[in-house]
Amino acid sequence: MEIIEMVQEKVHDIENMIRDVVFLQHRNELTISELAQEMKDFKDEMKDFKEENLKERRNMNKQWGALANKMGTIVEDLVSPAIQPLVQRYFGVEPIEMGIRIKRKRESLKIELDAIAITDEKVFVFEVKSSPQIDYVRYFVDHQIPLFKELFKEHGGRQIVPIFASISMDKEIIAECTRLGVYAMAYREWDYMDLLNFEDLTPQGT
Repeated sequence: MEIIEMVQEKVHDIENMIRDVVFLQHRNELTISELAQEMKDFKDEMKDFKEENLKERRNMNKQWGALANKMGTIVEDLVSPAIQPLVQRYFGVEPIEMGIRIKRKRESLKIELDAIAITDEKVFVFEVKSSPQIDYVRYFVDHQIPLFKELFKEHGGRQIVPIFASISMDKEIIAECTRLGVYAMAYREWDYMDLLNFEDLTPQGT
C-alpha cells in the first residue's frame, strides 16, 4: 500500500511539473508573440514616419524651388550649395576653387558663367536655367563651352566637365544632355539635387 501511495505521489509530482512546464512554455510563447507584434508595430510606425518625412521634404523642396525660381536665385540657393558634395560624391575629389556669376570679357568676346568648380585635373562648368529647353543645352555645348575655352585658357590643361542644371528636368532634355556629353543636374524626385544621367556618362566623365 505504501508503495502504491509513493508511486501515486510521484505521478502527481510529475503531473505538476509537466503542468508548470506547459504553463511557462505557453507564457513564453505569448511573450515572444507580443514582442514580435510590438516590433512589427514599431517598424510600421517608423516606415510611416519616414514616408511622411520624405513627403514633407519633397513638398518643401518644391516650394523652395518655386521661390528660388521666382526670385531668380536658383544658382545661389539650389545649385551652388550642391556643387561641392556632388563633385566629391561622383568624381572623388574636392574642388580647390569655386565661383558663381563669373564674368569675363576680352575685346568682342564676353561670357557669364553661372558657376564653376575647379579641381587639379578638371573644371566643372555649370549652365543654370529656370525653364530648361533642348535648345539651351545645345547652345551651352555649341557656344558657351567653346567661348569658355577661348576666354579661360589658364584651364587649358584641365578636362572640361559641362553640367546643365535646373530645378527639374524632362526626360527628353536629360536624353539630349546625355547625347551631347553633358551632365544633367536637378532634383531627383524632389528629394535632393543630383546628376540624373551620371551612369550613362560615366565612361566619358571619369
